[in-house]
Amino acid sequence: MFNSNDTVKQLADVADTPGQAQNWITKISPRDFVKGGVAVAGAAALLPAVACTKESDTRVFSGGTILTVDEDFSEAEAIAVRDNMIIAVGSKADVMKAAGSGAEMIDLAGRTMLPGFIDPHTHVVAGSVVDAIMEYVGMARFATAAEVLDHLGTMANEKPAGEWIVARNFDPAVQTGPDALTFAELDSVSTEHPIFVLNASGHLAYANSRAFEVAGVPSDVIDPPGAEFVRDADGKLTGTIKNNVAYLQILSKYPALATADPAEALVGLLANWSQFGLTTVSELALGGLSQSPADVDVLRAAAQSGRLAARIRAYPFYTIGAEAWDQACLLYTSDAAD
Repeated sequence: MFNSNDTVKQLADVADTPGQAQNWITKISPRDFVKGGVAVAGAAALLPAVACTKESDTRVFSGGTILTVDEDFSEAEAIAVRDNMIIAVGSKADVMKAAGSGAEMIDLAGRTMLPGFIDPHTHVVAGSVVDAIMEYVGMARFATAAEVLDHLGTMANEKPAGEWIVARNFDPAVQTGPDALTFAELDSVSTEHPIFVLNASGHLAYANSRAFEVAGVPSDVIDPPGAEFVRDADGKLTGTIKNNVAYLQILSKYPALATADPAEALVGLLANWSQFGLTTVSELALGGLSQSPADVDVLRAAAQSGRLAARIRAYPFYTIGAEAWDQACLLYTSDAAD
């Protein structure tokens, strides 16, 4: 999906440099890799100390329900945090003694405080780019296809003619309406704007006739292997597209896809997620963005910004960079984790 992105092209070029993939991999210890992943948490050696260090401060939280989520699921009266480490939990008097007189006091005002949420399965490196350049129209925002189309219409009214309208996470399985969006629905929104809507699965997409035209996809387009430009009973294109090797023929012409900054997109996505309590997230296909181990550089750039709002546990996509991993002697053996 991202081959037309300027940054991804640069990463791929660097990855093609002889020996470069080996340089990324050897910065990561075999033990850390086997234990659980390459991360901004597990590959801290990739980052300068300034990216992880903050000015010392102490904050004491009290005045609400503090759930420790220990074995007894006990509640505490207060909790003190210093340099992102919990230094005391318990009665307010004991916590204040540990925190010191200069601690900042934060009144929870009756609210509940609990440990941060840990996301077990996402693809934040590539997914953040999608999030940055596509309007969310999924089930959490719109209950019906009609509402989605109305929103796209509002976007069309606010954009100059010719500007792309690109949305994501449409899911006809849970959003009431037609089983698929076609030229009939999307051309009724606009024929002056290219419109592209990505299904929540990531494997289907829908586009209007203007998008097909701008992308140069003809009515007699040949289906790529394993993909399909859906046609009706008369053999005419409907606007529904199956599999990314087909829909990328249209999406690759979207200008924002070329100019998106993956590191900035990652910072922005995690800033948004942090508002919902996510403090650790995952990348379960590191390498999927650039199709190389160079995705590590995206993590590094985001971390060096000093603005990452969550930890990232990143696991290499098993089919990408395998030779480099092997050359770095990171082969898994029965006693590797001992």
